[in-house]
Amino acid sequence: MKKEFESEIRISIQDITKFTNILNSLKGKVIQKYKFTDHIYVPQNPSSDWNPKYKTMRIRQHFAPEQYSRILFTQNELVSGKLFQFKRSLYPQGKLELFKGDQKTAEAILRAWDYVPYFRIEKTDGNLFEIPQPLKFIVAVEEIAQFGYSAEIELWGEDLLKIEETFLTILSILKIPQTAVNSNPLPYIIAKHLGLALTE
Repeated sequence: MKKEFESEIRISIQDITKFTNILNSLKGKVIQKYKFTDHIYVPQNPSSDWNPKYKTMRIRQHFAPEQYSRILFTQNELVSGKLFQFKRSLYPQGKLELFKGDQKTAEAILRAWDYVPYFRIEKTDGNLFEIPQPLKFIVAVEEIAQFGYSAEIELWGEDLLKIEETFLTILSILKIPQTAVNSNPLPYIIAKHLGLALTE
């Protein structure tokens, strides 16, 4: 179990061919392919505002490389460095895994906890690229059915200024402007894209 905090930024990709060419020029190698659907749930009778910007209950239904489902709870905050914001988990291990097994059991558990389905995020094609130089890091490139192409970079640690500095270095290597960076978690981004009513 990781004992450091997860920080994350997401990058919108307008031209997937151009972005892939950049990864290839950096000798990027696909170290894992994946496909899954996140079924986002919310409490049926919430006692407080439930905003996917800050907390998310989901069933992650994995299709590849293995088939199984997990109930995951995430709670995070948006932190500000010197130049931009990024998402940071409130728990050292990032996402909390509450169950792992078959999809029907996961659905039954959330129903028993009074959670109801909200929306889905379908990651139809995911690739983890490992970039070996000039700085070793991993970037996830994903095709999302409701959204298009997006990339995600995760870093682990507690020194927020160092994390921001590393993010900025990676963005420079990838030739990504800061204006293309979104600090919000993906469930919130997709909820807004789908036009769902959200409290801020």
